[in-house]
Amino acid sequence: MEPIEIKKLLYDLEKLRKALDWSQSQAAQMLGIPLGTYRFWLISEVVPSSEKTGSVEEQASQLIEQLRDLHKQLEDFIRRSNKIVKRKR
Repeated sequence: MEPIEIKKLLYDLEKLRKALDWSQSQAAQMLGIPLGTYRFWLISEVVPSSEKTGSVEEQASQLIEQLRDLHKQLEDFIRRSNKIVKRKR
């Protein structure tokens, strides 16, 4: 993953973090980086160097898989809920 891709990933994660009401600390922890680093990468114009993003790539891959699993669970929940609501009408 290129450093600029890491920066984009952080911006996307920040939007998702806010939507899910997670703390920045939780997001940083999920990526395996200190909170200060997470915040610095978000607010600075500096693109993180490749040697500093190695663990982020690995953690991001794991996070993506976890989010995909949660997405499937959420879709199943919505489908089951819709069936219940339709039966009650």
